[in-house]
Amino acid sequence: METDLQLKVLLVDDVPEQLDWLEMTLRDLGADLIRASSGKEAIKQVLDHEFALIVLDVRMPDMDGFEAARLIRQREKTRRIPIIFLTAIYDAAADVLAGYDCGAVDYIVKPISETVIRSKVSVFLDLARKAAELKERSDALEAANRDLESFSYSVSHDLRAPLRVISGFTQAFLADHQDSLDQDGRRQLNLVVSGARRMGLLIDDLLSFAHVASRNIAFKTLDMVPLVKGQWQLLGGQQKNRQVSLTIDELPLARGDQAMIQQVLANLLTNALKFTPADRIARIHVGCVRKNGETVYFVEDNGIGFDMEKAGLIFEPFQRLHSHREFEGTGIGLAIVRRIIEKHNGKVWAEAEEGKGATFYFSLPSARKPHLSLSGKSSTA
Repeated sequence: METDLQLKVLLVDDVPEQLDWLEMTLRDLGADLIRASSGKEAIKQVLDHEFALIVLDVRMPDMDGFEAARLIRQREKTRRIPIIFLTAIYDAAADVLAGYDCGAVDYIVKPISETVIRSKVSVFLDLARKAAELKERSDALEAANRDLESFSYSVSHDLRAPLRVISGFTQAFLADHQDSLDQDGRRQLNLVVSGARRMGLLIDDLLSFAHVASRNIAFKTLDMVPLVKGQWQLLGGQQKNRQVSLTIDELPLARGDQAMIQQVLANLLTNALKFTPADRIARIHVGCVRKNGETVYFVEDNGIGFDMEKAGLIFEPFQRLHSHREFEGTGIGLAIVRRIIEKHNGKVWAEAEEGKGATFYFSLPSARKPHLSLSGKSSTA
């Protein structure tokens, strides 16, 4: 992708012949060259234009290059413009330090080498072009994400309405005509209700997946033990009529978006419950290890596990290792987990053995002063 942006370079020198030489030397580098013959004129040009680079003479009457650079640096909009100083005296350490202090990125000593100044200016123009291209791509991606989110909500609303009608009328028909329907008729209508419910869950999960992509992260310090306990309490309805043991180790603080990490924990705990058969005690263990200098949290279960040869599939959207007839779900939950953790610059992976359970690992940025939670060494729910 190439940007059509015409970059501008400001050339500042009080000697007209020097400006003529600079303009002639740099004119074929693909930039719009604008001249200023004093520090005050340079300030005016900076207010009127956006520059990719300023080539600024140090020694000028009235306002020298250092003072002009300091004034340019005072404005938020212009403080990051790179400045190359031109000077006839380079051996004065105070001048060199003063120049770098007010924003110089480089010095060129007079008499100026044509090769040197062309090379340096070319580098900064290339950097400015790349930065402009990245901004264009970022703006385009942000706009696409906004459009996608708007489209997702619109589609979800349009899909939910007919689903509610289908499910509602089918259930009403079943209730009103229960006695006149044979077993096969009731079975088929129940399949319609079940399919509508499954479609509703899929719409909700797709919206969550799209929302994670467009949402900005609000970093804060997270006490992980209360977060785990809070999500476990919300999942209380899934534990009816079954024996469940939850063990939470002492967990270090982390940095992350609280709502997003709550969703990660909810998805992993739900996954552990779902894939542990109801005829055995579900033993779920939430803990932490250190791997390669990183803090890594994990959720371990004693469920059905999976074949590690297929481990790469489980974090992909719609990829399921078991049919929805065996285990309910849409195949989006673990994809959401991966997307959230990657947005936090973390990693997520799983280890398992068929019939012997699975462990899901994820890393998060550590808190500035990592220490163990005050929630206790270990707790059992």
